[in-house]
Amino acid sequence: MHHEQQPSMMKHHPAAPDHGNHHPGSGAGSGPMCSMDMTFNWNTENVCVVFKSWRISSYTQLFLSALFIFCFSYGAEYLKYYVGVLNQRLTGSLTRRTRIQASLWYGLQYTISILLMLIYMTYNGYLIAAVLLGGMLGHFHWSQSPAIQLPPCH
Repeated sequence: MHHEQQPSMMKHHPAAPDHGNHHPGSGAGSGPMCSMDMTFNWNTENVCVVFKSWRISSYTQLFLSALFIFCFSYGAEYLKYYVGVLNQRLTGSLTRRTRIQASLWYGLQYTISILLMLIYMTYNGYLIAAVLLGGMLGHFHWSQSPAIQLPPCH
């Protein structure tokens, strides 16, 4: 819910920076803006996820986004398993080629972790649940060791 100030209460301070969006097609008349909550929420409309073009504006879009995020998080756990198996096979053969391959796999894992973190930072309870549940189920299916330590952000 958006509250507008009365004209008498709105004041422009010349020393204050103007944080308005001056890009064509992004003004107030061009449609809903992305909600940018910095607190935990359960919003179902105008939630932008990672990209401005990934905007949730209905329950159907929320469900499909949460399902995609769940699968993405589950897939991240599978990728950890796959890379672990691959590294076990490559143990002892530290050629330049295998080191490049290992670095590329690491880069992919790092990118996926950051994207999941950015999804988490929407502070949207539905999306956070999708990240957590997908990761937990993926860990259950693919992990070969118990979760003793928490991994860093990446």
